[in-house]
Amino acid sequence: MTAELITPMAPDAAGLLARYRLDGDAKDSAGSHDGTLVNTPAFVDGKDGQAMNVILDQYVTVPYSADLSLNSFTVAAWVNVSDIAGGTRGHRV
Repeated sequence: MTAELITPMAPDAAGLLARYRLDGDAKDSAGSHDGTLVNTPAFVDGKDGQAMNVILDQYVTVPYSADLSLNSFTVAAWVNVSDIAGGTRGHRV
């Protein structure tokens, strides 16, 4: 398999249903699909603004909404796996 260099670019806002910047909260900056933080994840400096530093059972939930009930969709995220030794996982999303 040959490696391929991909140049990142901002997604087109057309058809965007939700955007979570994770700058200290789980608010949807593109609409009305605010999430809820579960088990108090920490926020740290990120690639652009802040990032959510999740450990084990920390995450964000987003309530059901008919306009999010899709057959196909695309998700984009910056993910930094900082520690995978000994079964511990730290992820910055």
